[in-house]
Order: sequence, then C-alpha cells, then structure tokens
Amino acid sequence: MLSLGITLDAPVVGNVAQLVDHKDQATLLRAAALVLKVQPECRFLICGEGPLRGELEALATNLGITARVVFGGFRSDLDALIPAFDIFCLSSHLEGLGTSVLDAMCFARPVVATRAGGIPDAVVDGVTGRLVPVRDHQTLAGALIETLASAPARERLGSAGRSRFEKEFTSTAMVQATLASYRSSHS
Repeated sequence: MLSLGITLDAPVVGNVAQLVDHKDQATLLRAAALVLKVQPECRFLICGEGPLRGELEALATNLGITARVVFGGFRSDLDALIPAFDIFCLSSHLEGLGTSVLDAMCFARPVVATRAGGIPDAVVDGVTGRLVPVRDHQTLAGALIETLASAPARERLGSAGRSRFEKEFTSTAMVQATLASYRSSHS
C-alpha cells in the first residue's frame, strides 16, 4: 500500500472494478465524502480503468476528497492488495455475479456492497458483509462507518465470508452443486 501512497496504519476501503457506469463508483465517492467526515484517517483505493476515470477524478476533486482517494488504475497485484483492505466495497447499480466480491470473500475481507444483480447471492447481509440499496450513498456511508468502527465485526464478517466462499464458491463446490442439480433433475 505504501507504493500507492497509503500508510499502513490508515483504514482502507477498497474497490476493484472497471470504471464504467454500472459499477457506480460515483456513489462510492459520495459515500466516501460522508465517511471521511467521521473517519478522516480512512483511505479509499479504487483499482480499475475505464472511460469514466477522468469524470470520477473530477468528482473526487469537487467533493474535496482527493487527498484521501487513490485511483490505483489497472493492477496485476490484487492478490496482495485485497488482503490489505479493511473493507471491500462494490457500489454497482447493475451487476452480474460480482466476482470481485468473491475475491474479497476468498481473502476473508468484509464486504459492503449494493443489492445489485447476483451480489445478494454471495453476500449475506449482517453475516458475511453488509448490503445496501443501489445508488444510495447515505446508506452506503452508514454501512461503511459502522463496519469501520468495529475491528471484531470486520473480523467476524470476513471469516464468515471466507467460510461461505469455501462452501459455495470454490470450483469444487460449484461443480458438486451443478452435479447435484443435474442428478436431481434426472431422477
């Protein structure tokens, strides 16, 4: 994180997603502005590239949060970065499964995300993370503030996420579930 200008003692909210409309980092930035009023030491790391980068950087400037937000660009070292996040946040308003959520769960990171697409199929609200309505930066900020405030809660959510990942989202678990479904439909 030091290479990105983030000190090791700063709480980090990380986002890994292409910088496109449906990933809705604009809502995350608006939430970040509220979080930073309560936790000014927090840092937001947005990893990804896309056509909205300039617009998102301008929004961060307009919100007055550029000193606390890092646009990390495309990264090939996410297996080292994600474990350093205190929270993984996905603010999409439209989503398929949200595989970056699964990556965060694999690394036992608590997830705060929107109820978009397949995200609720992976994240169990209050158990493996927090789910909030799409495009609701105030509720997103509240969930982030609450989760940042409690290291034991982050640990509990992250551990539960890792367990859920191992049970349901490894390739072996998914093959077994597919086979079981196939067998039951042909019985």
